[in-house]
Amino acid sequence: MKDDPVIAEIRRIRHEMSEKFGHDPKRLIKFLQDQEKLHSERLVYSRCKPQVNEKAA
Repeated sequence: MKDDPVIAEIRRIRHEMSEKFGHDPKRLIKFLQDQEKLHSERLVYSRCKPQVNEKAA
């Protein structure tokens, strides 16, 4: 498989974000949750209801 420049950029950015928070997922999640609260007007919610698998229920 050839190297995909888009995937490489996504991985680079993800690594930079992880590094910014000391590779601590709890700190990263806290930051993202704070951003959601700060910019709630930018969020888009799905109107679709999740499908329930009746066989599994």
